[in-house]
Amino acid sequence: MKLYKLFLLSIAFMIAISSNSFAQVYEIEPKVEGCVKGKLSSAEITKIMNLINKMRKHHKLGEIPWLADKENISQSAALSMLATGIMSHGSVTGKCSDADSDLGRKTSNLSMAMSTANSGFSSQSHIIGWLIDNHSQTQPHSVGHRRVIINPYLKGTCLGKANGKHPTNTNWYLGAATLYGIEGSAMQKSTCENDFVAYPYENYPPEWVDKKFYLSFNPIADPDWWWGNNNKVKFENTEVKMTTEDGKPVNVHDVVFDYESWGCLVNNLSWKADNLQDNVKYIVQINNVIVNGATRNYTYWFKLTNEGSQEDPVAKAPKLVSPANGTENIDLTNPVTFSWKAAQNITKYEIQISENNEFTYIYDNKEVTGTSVAISSLTPGNKFFWRVAGFDSNLNPHYSETWWFTTSKKTIEPPVIVYPKENETDVARRENYIWNKVDDAKHYKLQIAKDENFSDGKVVVDQDKITETSYYLTDEQSLEANTDYYWRLAAVLPSGVSTSWTKATKFTTGTTYSSISTINQIDYTLICPNPANNKCSLIGNLTEDITHLQLLICDLTGKIIEQFDLGKLKAGNFIYTFDVSKLTSGSYNMILKVGNKTKLEKLFISR
Repeated sequence: MKLYKLFLLSIAFMIAISSNSFAQVYEIEPKVEGCVKGKLSSAEITKIMNLINKMRKHHKLGEIPWLADKENISQSAALSMLATGIMSHGSVTGKCSDADSDLGRKTSNLSMAMSTANSGFSSQSHIIGWLIDNHSQTQPHSVGHRRVIINPYLKGTCLGKANGKHPTNTNWYLGAATLYGIEGSAMQKSTCENDFVAYPYENYPPEWVDKKFYLSFNPIADPDWWWGNNNKVKFENTEVKMTTEDGKPVNVHDVVFDYESWGCLVNNLSWKADNLQDNVKYIVQINNVIVNGATRNYTYWFKLTNEGSQEDPVAKAPKLVSPANGTENIDLTNPVTFSWKAAQNITKYEIQISENNEFTYIYDNKEVTGTSVAISSLTPGNKFFWRVAGFDSNLNPHYSETWWFTTSKKTIEPPVIVYPKENETDVARRENYIWNKVDDAKHYKLQIAKDENFSDGKVVVDQDKITETSYYLTDEQSLEANTDYYWRLAAVLPSGVSTSWTKATKFTTGTTYSSISTINQIDYTLICPNPANNKCSLIGNLTEDITHLQLLICDLTGKIIEQFDLGKLKAGNFIYTFDVSKLTSGSYNMILKVGNKTKLEKLFISR
């Protein structure tokens, strides 16, 4: 990418808007004969800067001054254009052309207007023409001349001007103008109140807009350095939507973007909208813009009208309440609740959380209508800054103070794997995977893979939102026989924070399809808690009456340690609580027996 584009060309064939006399415009009148450079009158300079700063004010940009030290190159370039009839940002040889005029051409917007009368070619007509920018010969969507005038980084400007007989067509008069501002040394920190520049914006004079031409939008990714926007904004997946204030959609088309620094405003998004009307309020949504690596959505409005600003004069910024400024070590077990006081004449709020107080990278942001919101997934051991923007009825943001807080470094250990253990063999293809409970866990995640790194393409089971401390694979998740696998677990807290994964635990399947034998009358069974301590319950559902159900607890050698007789059970849900206080810590097989059919469950004792 070049540092900035040089070819900002514009030709407008028009009748001059103003008939100011030369005496009102010039202190020294430019003349091709003798190559006399013009000098604008102080009154004309005041008019020029009043108009430019009025335009900038409509975009929430700071005022800029007239740069008297750039008058020489600006006036030299304008005189060279009048003398040669050539409008180019490159070097030009010919009458009244030299190094000064070449530098002025290179660093300025250029404009030439033609008329059958030498009527003055008002500065206003050139400036408004640059803002509308609908006469560009190259890449009209880039609106490079417009980007100079509404560049938030521009620290000053200067207009050069000359008019007289056309050098080759004596039936025409020519008005030439330049506007300095296309070089890095002309830039400063952004003066924009917003983090974007949009055209048109809010109440906007209709005479400054060609309703059939491109509208534009420029995010400000780095407010401190104009070139800092380079590579920090991406429009590839951006969507532009427009509606009227009452929700009627507006057809948007010819959406195009560039990163080519036209007018020293690095990034630009342009589009056209059908059937724009005066005195109609339009809502614009710019969605899915990548700014500093984060996805941003923008909303603003405009209305083509000569009415004054509609900002609500009594809208106030929200006042933050909690967490208090400087709060340290906030516990992340549960979502963190942020709250603030309701603000006057505010219709909605947006909370922003960032890792720096300039909010150049937004960690999280949420739009809410109330005065509190719970935020999940904050990282432990980090410092964050937060603020709330309140939006008035015209979608103008009013920002609160910025407060900071830190999150606790406390880490929560992952679950402890109970079964299958490391190097367990003859594991059923459909097994019941069991682990210890993690206090405060909302749910668990389980993965099974064919390699210990859980590489892409090797993960065969990826199960989330398990609310129990065991998981029985489904038919679709059944594993291959006689195969080595690895499994791991993580617990997820209500805040959305996950523990680390457990160590990858290796096991080998056998040929048995399921660890659960079929007893036709049993719909399901569940051991709770498992692992158990002193008491344990068998919970289940029967599809038919059972005349005699036995419960046997065996060690891993098959020796019966405990035996319980549940007797006759009727169809439906049942629960049977039994004492396991005499069992030592370890793994056991619990066998349900109906006649000659059995059902195997794994029981774990932990003390």
